[in-house]
Amino acid sequence: CGEATQSYIEDTLKPKPMVFDEYLSLTKEALTSQDITKKKYSYSIVQGDTETQIKLIWNIKLETEANVAMKGFIKLVKAQQPRIVIQNYFDFLINRMSHLEEENRELKKTNNMLTLQRDEAVLQFDHLMIEKQCMETEMLSKFVDLLNEKKKEN
Repeated sequence: CGEATQSYIEDTLKPKPMVFDEYLSLTKEALTSQDITKKKYSYSIVQGDTETQIKLIWNIKLETEANVAMKGFIKLVKAQQPRIVIQNYFDFLINRMSHLEEENRELKKTNNMLTLQRDEAVLQFDHLMIEKQCMETEMLSKFVDLLNEKKKEN
């Protein structure tokens, strides 16, 4: 078992006109989503090279005029101690959930703080608008008085 190099993927796995990142994105999507309609992806499991090995094969139907598909597979080996593998998986899920809950708490805290700031800004804006209206009324009154004085002088 090992990692496929970028050159191996470029030369062997990915269709020639496809960009490398697009290939990786499609493969990741095929492995992390479900397509029960089999319109975009189809999956099969076959016996591997040994008795304790199976191959998960995915087929990605590309949206092209030529009806081209992209195929890939992963060799899956039977775990020697499945209980430990499952325990590790549950530990990972619990840790991930805890991390997401903490992130959610932080986001709620930030959201509450921003809501308070917005409310304070709205109150300050309302107060300034009232002050502005008072100043405009006062200035208009002084202007009318000034005009009336000028009329009396003339």
